[in-house]
Amino acid sequence: MKKLLMILPLVFLLCLTFSCEQGEEVDIEADVKVLKALLDERDALYSAGNTEGIVSLYYAEDAVRMPPEKPMLKGKAAILEEFKIRSEHYTYKPDNVVEDVQVNGDLAFMRGTLGGTVTPKAEVEPFQQKGKWMAVYKRQVDGSWKCIADIYNRDHPSSEGLRSWLKEMEK
Repeated sequence: MKKLLMILPLVFLLCLTFSCEQGEEVDIEADVKVLKALLDERDALYSAGNTEGIVSLYYAEDAVRMPPEKPMLKGKAAILEEFKIRSEHYTYKPDNVVEDVQVNGDLAFMRGTLGGTVTPKAEVEPFQQKGKWMAVYKRQVDGSWKCIADIYNRDHPSSEGLRSWLKEMEK
């Protein structure tokens, strides 16, 4: 009997959840288009060097960003600081390709490949960036989507010139 009493609230909650979801009309195709457009807009801001615009448009307040070979960044302020430091050292013209988008209610997942040209402000030749990325998004109260977690890394090791430039940038 105790087990039944413990399970009944869970069953009730599940029934309530599924019945509420059935009443809501979901347009997954529209959400996918919005998410892809969000990434395109973020990339345009990146190309323009608009770090504050990137963070304001793209990231949720409590977002987590996981850059390669660096500590995890938590929250918009930490993410903005990283973008500002990067913009002091180079410009980046991204060329991201979305390979998969999955939407499930108010959560979504995207993954793809990254590419683009990195132009250091120091006397180092521009180089091509290639890698992969994944991001998780959450629908906000106002209906917009914001990134709540993202991670990316490169497909290739850094060349010696790039390594020395990156070490200087870290100092």
